[in-house]
Amino acid sequence: MKVQSSAVKFFALILSLSIMLAGCGGGNSTTNNPPASDPPANPDTTVSEGGEKAPADYKGEITFWAWGDYESKLIPEFNKDYPNIKVNVVVVPNADYGKKLQTTIASKGDMPDVVLLEASGRGQFMQMDAFENLEKPPYNVNRADIVDFAIPLNENERGEIVTLQEDATMAGIAYKRNLAKEYLGTDDPDEIEKMFSSWDDFIAKGQEVYEKSGGKVTLMDGILEGGYKMVSGEYTEPFVKDGKLNIESTFLPTYKTLEKMVKSNTVGKYETWSSPWNASFANNTAIMYACPTWFVPFGIKPNDKNGTGNYGLIRAPIGGYSWGGTGMSIPKDAKNKELAWQFVKWVTLSESGATAFKNLNNTATLYKPVFEKEGFYTDKDPYFGGQDIMAKFTALGKEAKVRPITKYDRLINDSNTLVLKMMMQGTSAEEAYDTLVKDVLKKAPELK
Repeated sequence: MKVQSSAVKFFALILSLSIMLAGCGGGNSTTNNPPASDPPANPDTTVSEGGEKAPADYKGEITFWAWGDYESKLIPEFNKDYPNIKVNVVVVPNADYGKKLQTTIASKGDMPDVVLLEASGRGQFMQMDAFENLEKPPYNVNRADIVDFAIPLNENERGEIVTLQEDATMAGIAYKRNLAKEYLGTDDPDEIEKMFSSWDDFIAKGQEVYEKSGGKVTLMDGILEGGYKMVSGEYTEPFVKDGKLNIESTFLPTYKTLEKMVKSNTVGKYETWSSPWNASFANNTAIMYACPTWFVPFGIKPNDKNGTGNYGLIRAPIGGYSWGGTGMSIPKDAKNKELAWQFVKWVTLSESGATAFKNLNNTATLYKPVFEKEGFYTDKDPYFGGQDIMAKFTALGKEAKVRPITKYDRLINDSNTLVLKMMMQGTSAEEAYDTLVKDVLKKAPELK
């Protein structure tokens, strides 16, 4: 956020904030970090000698709802820059998070100062008019500071930026080097990437791997959900357009490719996050997995603890795509919006936040000035045989495309999950698409 240089604009901003902000979030929360000193109950509006607030001038507490430690472990670094903002973290289990947030909004309950919006269900919340438009004063988010491909991930259907995705979720394909060497003839990422310039190449090689292994190994784990995310990643039409269902241009071609993959045994029968899928990493039954940035620490490494040096990362035939992501939003009913914005801004739109996120979460943020800074993102990960996977992910992000988010995304994706299970058993692309449309319209007849 650019600081206004005009004294008139500055004091007008302070006056508007003093009216808007009252009190402090508290309640029964868990504090992940002690404050540098006991902050006052209300934010201190004292300014630095130069007339502009310095980070140390912000004093008070905010309450933040999270479902893990992805953000909370950043707080000690945040407090190095903002020593007088105490961040109280309330941990809400991921399975309950959406329900709790929806219930609190509907009942006009006590909202926290910062909430998280996960990509798959983000659309329904962003349409509720419950969150601050971060492009308006006093926030003044500049779209030029956000990596280009990710801007649609932050917008509601009215074109307002009401969340800032904290993590860059561009994706490629991770592969096991030992299996690649055995069935593809090389474990070199550059050589393997050259083999797959199209899905036809991918399917032909998949059939070859299956036959060569006697049916024991598949090129890829499965179509649910990684395979689907990877194949559908090139399509950018919103699922709903002008109030009507708009999915044929995405799902029909995706299903046709997935049908070929299933028939040729290019993919296995694994369902992402299932117990058999977890075991597949260590039992050498699949060579490749769709792999966004967060998948490395949350999917691969926990499931293959002895896999150090045995993984590589390549570009998918369609290029870069996006899978998942978590946005940070400020509720309109938040008590401490000024302080909340300092935290959100620091995490998502600052070099200090990007550095902390990189060092502690091994993932890039979407802050464009450092995303495009030569050499800023680098990680020659021993687990990936010394390959610089962070540089690779960053390159994928520069060519990634995303689909705008709608409030119907979760409903449509739930129907898609049912259809993908049918396709794994041999259902054709056309039948799968017809089933998808019928199921979606049954749940949301207004889209017909």
